[in-house]
Amino acid sequence: MKIACIGKGGSGKSTISWLLVQLLAAQRRQVLAIDADHNMDLVSLLGKEIGPDTPTMHRRHDAFRDTVGLKEDKNWGRIVLEEDRVLPSFALDPEDSYTRSIRIPINDSVSLIAVGLGSDDVLFSDRCSHGHSAPLKFYLPFLDEGADTDVVIDGVAGADMMNFGLFLGADAVLVVVEPHRNSMRVLSQVAAIAERSNLPLFAVINKADSNPELTQQIEQEWGSRIVGHIPADAGLLAYDLARVAEATRESGENLLSELRSRTAKRNDTLVRIRAFERERSKAKA
Repeated sequence: MKIACIGKGGSGKSTISWLLVQLLAAQRRQVLAIDADHNMDLVSLLGKEIGPDTPTMHRRHDAFRDTVGLKEDKNWGRIVLEEDRVLPSFALDPEDSYTRSIRIPINDSVSLIAVGLGSDDVLFSDRCSHGHSAPLKFYLPFLDEGADTDVVIDGVAGADMMNFGLFLGADAVLVVVEPHRNSMRVLSQVAAIAERSNLPLFAVINKADSNPELTQQIEQEWGSRIVGHIPADAGLLAYDLARVAEATRESGENLLSELRSRTAKRNDTLVRIRAFERERSKAKA
C-alpha cells in the first residue's frame, strides 16, 4: 500500500505520516517513509538530518534519468508516453540499484527516502521544486513495494504538487484536515484535482475534538471519504509511540485498516499517469 499524506501547511500531515509509519512498524510491517516536503519534517521526526553528503533524490537526479533512459532534463512525460520506451521498474525486495543508492535505513522495520527539497543546495539550483520532485513522480508508479511493505509519503503542503501529478503512483491520497476553514478549503481543492486524475482520495480529521461544529461539517460534506479521526494528543506531539494515547493508536490502526480494505483493488497507475501526461501535453500545445 502506497499512501501519500498531504494537506494545508500546519494541518499535521507530517505528524500523521510519522504515526502511520510507527503503527505499521508495530504491526511488523516493513515501511518505506518518503519525505517529499520542503521542511523535511518527517526526516527529523525519524531521527535523521540531511547533510551535504546524504543521498537524496535531488542529488541523485542524473542517476534517476540514466535509470529510466531520459537523456535530457525535460519532457519527463516521454517516460510513459513513448510507446517504444522500456518502462522502468523499481523494487524493495530485492532492491534495485537506484533505490539502494538513496534509501536510508532507520531501524530493522523502517527505511527513509528524502527528496531533499529543504537542502541548502536546492536554494541555488536551476531546478524548481517540481523539477527536483520529478524523479519521485515517476518512481512511485513503477515501485513494487511487495506484499510485506507499505509506503508512506509526506507531501508538500497545499494542492500545487497535486496539479503536478506527483502522487499519481500512490494507491491513495490521504488529506489531513483540521476543523479549520483554510484546511477545509485545501481539502476541497485537492479533492477536485484527485477526481480529475482518477486518484482515490480519503481524509483524516486531525485534532477532531478541537472544534466539534466544524468537525461535524467536515463529516457531513465528505461522508465516506473520511477514514479516521485523530484527537488532540500531547503524547503524539512528543513523537514517542509509547506516550501516544490508546485512543489515538486505535484511531490510527482503524484508519490503516480502512485504507487497506478500500485500496485493495488498485487502479492501474500506468493508465492514470499516462492520461495525466497526455492532458499536460495537450495543454502545453
